[in-house]
Amino acid sequence: MISGSISGAARLLSVSQPAISRLLAYTQDRLELRLFERVHGGTQPTPEAQRLFTEVDQVLQGVLRVNELTEELREHFADLRVEFEILTQLDVIAKITSARADLGVSVLPVDAPAIQSEVVTEGHLMAHAA
Repeated sequence: MISGSISGAARLLSVSQPAISRLLAYTQDRLELRLFERVHGGTQPTPEAQRLFTEVDQVLQGVLRVNELTEELREHFADLRVEFEILTQLDVIAKITSARADLGVSVLPVDAPAIQSEVVTEGHLMAHAA
């Protein structure tokens, strides 16, 4: 949506236009949503795509904020090491129980006896029309 076209997205990401088209088709199939419509020889985002873009942008801004916070923490704790990984809940639990991580974040409740968990917020990640 930033580039205004599929070929523009391909140039922006340094991949082929067919690769973008395949990824877009796969994403639409997985989400069971039509994200773009063909109009006048081009594509136009659907209202669902515009809402999804807004949600994804908020997530991206949150990830960027984590980087900023990490830098602020490093100013006070020089030996601090922070890694940001997107993992399944089982992988997060495995890393914590094997002492490969001290902290994990999950959107689902954690039911593992070896892990102390705490709810820090509640809410909906995203909703769309069925």
